[in-house]
Amino acid sequence: MKAMSLMEYEEMRQWMHQAFDIPNNQVLNKDSDGWHPMVEMYHDMKNAEDYEASVEWYKEHPYEEIYDNLQSNLAELKELVSKDKTPFFNVMLHRMAYAHAVTLFEAMVGDLLKSLALTDSVLLANLVNGLSSDKTKKFDLKEIATHGVNGLIVKVLSEELYHNPLTVLKYVDMVSGKKMPKTHIPKMIAITSIRHDVAHRNGKTVDDVYHDLNSAFVIDAIETIELFSKDVFLTLTS
Repeated sequence: MKAMSLMEYEEMRQWMHQAFDIPNNQVLNKDSDGWHPMVEMYHDMKNAEDYEASVEWYKEHPYEEIYDNLQSNLAELKELVSKDKTPFFNVMLHRMAYAHAVTLFEAMVGDLLKSLALTDSVLLANLVNGLSSDKTKKFDLKEIATHGVNGLIVKVLSEELYHNPLTVLKYVDMVSGKKMPKTHIPKMIAITSIRHDVAHRNGKTVDDVYHDLNSAFVIDAIETIELFSKDVFLTLTS
């Protein structure tokens, strides 16, 4: 559990007084009887509230909006990259644009999967069936009781990292019940690998060689992301 601020700590103590009918003049701290179970219950309650809020957000923001936002943001990135500045500025801009394009894609995939699974009963059933047969995913009754099915779906999909195109493929196939085209998988794997170099090694390979991220190279990568995201969208929605 993350460290709590003083305000959060006081909020938790007030919740304990109210939830368990403990007199306000009774001191509550880590030495109090039942302190640790109450703390655990408080965190379970807050986590459930967070997931409920997430569920509502995805229900209120249709998948078309999520996909359209990605396309709009990628178009803006391409326009920005196509305008040459000074050589130094270009290098920094191209690295930032390259990494950001992949980040935008990752966020879109996660949001799209959640939005569709939470609003389409068939896709939700596909996901539940897929997860139940996935031996790496095990859920206990406490998790289900705490988050509810929808909250648990948000939790599972939020924990995945979509910078791996093969993970994207796995979940798109699982939710859609279809097979997504693999046309752009090789280029996406290369793109995400370079993005890792940009994010963690300032644009260098493991051999200490800089990637030549000129404007044409970056725009080509963004256009591949556009094509791959279209495959994701159409597989899930058509």
